[in-house]
Amino acid sequence: TGEPAGVTLHLIDAGVDTGAILAQTSVTVHVTDDARALYDRLMFAASELLRTALPQWLAGTLDPRPQPLDPGARRVRDLDRLLCIDPEATYTGRQLINLLRARTFADYLGAPYLVDGHRLRLRLTIEEEP
Repeated sequence: TGEPAGVTLHLIDAGVDTGAILAQTSVTVHVTDDARALYDRLMFAASELLRTALPQWLAGTLDPRPQPLDPGARRVRDLDRLLCIDPEATYTGRQLINLLRARTFADYLGAPYLVDGHRLRLRLTIEEEP
């Protein structure tokens, strides 16, 4: 938690994820979310955004706006670097848990880290107590 999550409908241009924004919506990140749970809600939000925004775009009632030039924006191509655990770094408990949550997804091997030349992976199980 603490990181924003959402989906954006944008125009395609020569860059990667740099086209003008047509519509956006945010999704709440719950403390019990792993990457799969958040992904499922993001896909639902994307389908709802497309369902509502596409007719508006086709009717000419959406005004594209440029994407902000935010160097801190998270893009898919940044995931491996952002989600690799450095065993020599200092993390808060929340930061480490969030790294693991972000890499806990059925098809992912987990959060990577290197120890003595060995590439290892960590996964997280999240269960809410009754």
